[in-house]
Amino acid sequence: MYMRGYQTQLLNDVYHGYQLGFTNVLASAPTGSGKTRMNAKLVLDFGLVATAVVAHRQELVSQLSLSMAEAHIRHSLICTQALTDLITEKQYKKFGQSFIVPNHHIRVGGVRSIRSRIKADDPWAQQVRLWS
Repeated sequence: MYMRGYQTQLLNDVYHGYQLGFTNVLASAPTGSGKTRMNAKLVLDFGLVATAVVAHRQELVSQLSLSMAEAHIRHSLICTQALTDLITEKQYKKFGQSFIVPNHHIRVGGVRSIRSRIKADDPWAQQVRLWS
């Protein structure tokens, strides 16, 4: 997956934070810098472990899901059925297939949807190792 120099540097900084023992590492980048693409790379580099990819708006859930699909990362969605249908349709149009798999260990969702649907004792939430 091709990354621009500044994207590679930001990801290296994130990895360095984890290597230093930090469990919560925040990466910040301006609008249009390719954060959704960097998210997909991060998921790949972490070895496709149980992951929660979180967005604050539904439009970004779609964007993140498409970015995961572009990287051939199978995932499930935590959102409305209408949004799931829309994202699935977009993936079929762009890639000829959908990368959405129900109850997959890599999940993409909005903050509100995750808060309302996933409880702290949920088995998936317990195994998540990467919150992105």
